Amino acid sequence: MELRDHPLISHHRLPAWPPIWSPIHPENDRKSLKGEIGRLETVLASSPDKCFLVIEHEGKRFIGCLFMDDSNFCAKTTVTLQKYIGCTIKEIGGIDFPFNQPTRGLVERSPGVKSQSSAVREG
Repeated sequence: MELRDHPLISHHRLPAWPPIWSPIHPENDRKSLKGEIGRLETVLASSPDKCFLVIEHEGKRFIGCLFMDDSNFCAKTTVTLQKYIGCTIKEIGGIDFPFNQPTRGLVERSPGVKSQSSAVREG
């Protein structure tokens, strides 16, 4: 699945890709931009549910924020995006991104093995 279409790159069920690009130096340029534009310069982890992307577009630097509801997926996405510094945002939007179910609040277990919560209810 392409990153641009990934359902977990979303915030409150709204797609977060691509972010809105705000100028880093708004005193010189106040115009925000939209779309898969520019070349990725930096990826910054901010909080468990968001990361910032810095791009260069037409000689100017912009920053965008990716919000994601799943904090574990956000951390994995941040690490993955750091490998694509220097690539265009359009190229990054097209990378094959693995589909994982939301991880917040889920207990991973082997088939046939009960989680502690179900064992307590039954026990």
